[in-house]
Amino acid sequence: MNTFSHQDLPQASTTVLFAKDVNKIVYDVDGELTILQNVNLSIQSGQTVALVGASGSGKSTLLALLAGLDSASSGEIRLFNQPLSGMDENARAKLRRNRVGFVFQTFQLLPHLSALENVALPLEIGGASNNAQVREKATFMLERVGLGKRLTHTPRTLSGGEQQRVALARAFVTQPQLVFADEPTGSLDAATGARIMDLMFSLNQEQQATLILVTHDSHLAAKCSRRFHTEAGHVIEVQD
Repeated sequence: MNTFSHQDLPQASTTVLFAKDVNKIVYDVDGELTILQNVNLSIQSGQTVALVGASGSGKSTLLALLAGLDSASSGEIRLFNQPLSGMDENARAKLRRNRVGFVFQTFQLLPHLSALENVALPLEIGGASNNAQVREKATFMLERVGLGKRLTHTPRTLSGGEQQRVALARAFVTQPQLVFADEPTGSLDAATGARIMDLMFSLNQEQQATLILVTHDSHLAAKCSRRFHTEAGHVIEVQD
């Protein structure tokens, strides 16, 4: 039985993410290297957005900046209308808590925890204290992704596709307003990857979340309502 009640769905006109004149510069033995240059974008609630480009073009770096996992060298990024530049790591984590979900290429599951415990973790970190309710929500999400019979299994006993389904359940269990996905099918075969992406888009539509997806797959990117191409540090929106 679905016990969720999504009471605070974002309005269609809400700006979830805003970036203005964002630059990312790193330094190595050869000197200064510009990863991203003068990035400008605005993403509204409910949109599905693909960041595409060749390997090394800066798309994963851009996702990390937008999510507040890394800091820009200059420029302004606002997440839920809050400027990330003025926040330390703890403040950014607090801003993301219960409002942002993540799906990674390498799953990032905790190996010593069961599937149920991995999915329950964001709820516990978010402050949920009712253990029965936490377990109910985590169980519901695992059943939703087809793993109701694998609740007690640890990641090493699950296939790659099953691990990514656990990761999807974990990302969506808090009913986030925004989900970041970084090459979520990169470690999977084509058929499994396609099923995972269908599931992710279905979950995203059910919860009316905003989705920002890093991918090199043009067919996958075409499923998104907006696409941004990264090349040589520049980010340009692709117009149909």
